[in-house]
Amino acid sequence: MYVDLVKKFFNHRITLRIFLLFFTLWFGASVLFWGPRLVGDNISHAGIFTPGPNIQIINDVILQLETGITELRSETSKDGVITPFESEQIMVREKWLEKYKSEIKSDAFEQHFQFSEPQIFQYWHYISSLARFDLGKSQRFFPTPVFSVIRNSLIWTLMLMTFSTVIAFLLGSIIGGIMGWTRQFSFRKWAFLPIVFTSAIPYYLLGWMLIWFFAFKWGLFPLQGGWNRYDGSIQPSWNIQFVFSVLHHGVLPAMSIILASAGFWAINMRGTIVNVLENDYIMFGISKGLNRNRLFFNYGIRNSLLPQLTGLAGSVGSIVSGVLLLEIVFTYPGLGFLMRQALTAKDYSLVMGIGFTILVLVAVFLFILDLVLPLIDQRLKKSGNW
Repeated sequence: MYVDLVKKFFNHRITLRIFLLFFTLWFGASVLFWGPRLVGDNISHAGIFTPGPNIQIINDVILQLETGITELRSETSKDGVITPFESEQIMVREKWLEKYKSEIKSDAFEQHFQFSEPQIFQYWHYISSLARFDLGKSQRFFPTPVFSVIRNSLIWTLMLMTFSTVIAFLLGSIIGGIMGWTRQFSFRKWAFLPIVFTSAIPYYLLGWMLIWFFAFKWGLFPLQGGWNRYDGSIQPSWNIQFVFSVLHHGVLPAMSIILASAGFWAINMRGTIVNVLENDYIMFGISKGLNRNRLFFNYGIRNSLLPQLTGLAGSVGSIVSGVLLLEIVFTYPGLGFLMRQALTAKDYSLVMGIGFTILVLVAVFLFILDLVLPLIDQRLKKSGNW
């Protein structure tokens, strides 16, 4: 009896999906660890089973702190304006620079990542650290922990991507449904061309075009950033002034995603709803005199959304990569811009943490969508795959 229950539990669809989710996360984390080492970028200089020499990584931290202080002061001297955020960053860096210059602890990073150990032990320590969400402290934002830095940027990326993708998906599906449903040739003629044009442009190229017209030429929206950092009265908090500034700065990035994605979803929906119109139940509803609006929303759009949701699951990777590149274009404080900062500063732990966070984001979204689809489409339940 108990054996049958255990077999039923491990053979259940949800259990198999959970195992697949954890396998995907483990495999992706392993690629992030072994990938750079296989191409020769082994910062620990250790073999797979042989230890490496002691490395004075803390000297790199001191150099990064000195460089960061110099860059902040040079940017301040150019425009003569120093924001409270920049002043605080300079003070924090000077404090830690003085501490580590007077008392150099050369084995701080080496002890955390165990660089003197063989790579196989480094790999075990890396996997266990990821399971605890602990990759040490970021060199670029020293002494802030890696996942604390990522958490702050992840919120911005999730807000931008979720809001824009949902609007683009719904708007494109409705427009594509109308294009496939209506018999007015003039509407299809004038709506199809701009939709095809915008759907062929990547997010970041469309973002540059919007910056040129709406920000640089007409001055309607800010050029970059997530909020107005040069206004000392605006600080990150849940007040109306900060929220309005965030919304104002997020219009152009969101518009880039919506315009580019809505055309893609509209084209897919148009092709899908044309096939739905050929089904017998649509013809039967028309012959019985059902209201066309009811027929359109309850039968046409509803049944056409199922392939759209499946297509959304397959497009998650391209959506995330497009949003990350767009954040670099707009200097938006999300994971994309943070990745650029980490690569510039050669902050290996932060780069690895961002890569793992993106992997978790995509895998969890696909996992949730895989569980939701059978609840929407009852045919998947009846097929025995649920």
